[in-house]
Amino acid sequence: MNTFDWYYLLLTFPYTLFGPRIPSIWISYGAKCIPILYLIWTIIKNKSWTKRFDYSTKIAAGLVASVIGDVYILNMEEISKSYMINGIIFFALAHIFYISAMKVKNFRYFHLLIVVMLFSLAYIIIHHQLIRMNYWQQITIPAYILIILTMAYRASLHRDSVHIWNHIPATRMAAISFVISDSILGLTEITGLIMIPKYVRHVLILSFYYFSQYCFTKSAILHI
Repeated sequence: MNTFDWYYLLLTFPYTLFGPRIPSIWISYGAKCIPILYLIWTIIKNKSWTKRFDYSTKIAAGLVASVIGDVYILNMEEISKSYMINGIIFFALAHIFYISAMKVKNFRYFHLLIVVMLFSLAYIIIHHQLIRMNYWQQITIPAYILIILTMAYRASLHRDSVHIWNHIPATRMAAISFVISDSILGLTEITGLIMIPKYVRHVLILSFYYFSQYCFTKSAILHI
């Protein structure tokens, strides 16, 4: 691990480990968003910004949208469920930026079939909860699931020169981690289908989420 890795790891600890116990929501905003802001700053100051301008810019834009989404999701958890749609919209926007950043040359119908199957399975699982929600939630939640699965599909085909642990392409690892994080969030916090202790749920969601954004950032920088 290099200096960047250690700094980021240290920045993620406060909110991941102590988020539910932070007394002020304003402190929670800072603790939750500072790690992602650090990733944005790292991309901007890195020399690969000019060498891979289009890709790096879109990844940075996805991180910016994620920061805004983080604020709304925190509001959803601490203030009112009504903020959920705002959070979903901004994270959907983040994934759209990630999708547009990843170039795919070889279209594979098998991978697309997996996306359709996973979306269908997810919809079947949450269907009974969806019909109890309002109109906008019934639209945005399935749409978001389709978008994040599309992002994962693109990541599985994207040729990435940066690898995590010298084996797994960074974008692929980012996609897997994001899907796991959002699956836990959706099945526990939003739909209530799975009951996990709040603290355990929080640590799992944030661990996978921060690791995902770290992997996206690593894919955007050539040397760090």
